[in-house]
Amino acid sequence: MRIDVTKTLTEFDGTEINTPVGGVKSITLCADCSKRLRDNMQPLTLRLVCTRALTVITQKSANLPPEEKFKRGELARKIYSEDNPSLSSGEIETVKKAIGNNPDDSSLIVLQAFELLDPKDEPT
Repeated sequence: MRIDVTKTLTEFDGTEINTPVGGVKSITLCADCSKRLRDNMQPLTLRLVCTRALTVITQKSANLPPEEKFKRGELARKIYSEDNPSLSSGEIETVKKAIGNNPDDSSLIVLQAFELLDPKDEPT
């Protein structure tokens, strides 16, 4: 199935969700941090949600076998490299599990990501 990973996630009111370029951990806090934060924002796309979830180290992913980490890295690279990657049902399930287990993703992000990854699917 081809997935458009350029889609931007939104708040409930339809406004675009933004995220710091490079992720939250890349921002240096200082007296002028609010301006720096505003100047370094980008739209939160499905691509960012997927690649971050696949590559982040969580309590669950830290103990994955090296082969599984390698597969997740390959999948993240595939999603990052194409605007409409073709993903198998198994790859979609891997991405959904990674997003669902990512402590940085809110329920709103999980909801929209799951709907965009598999519009016919109801998460269990």
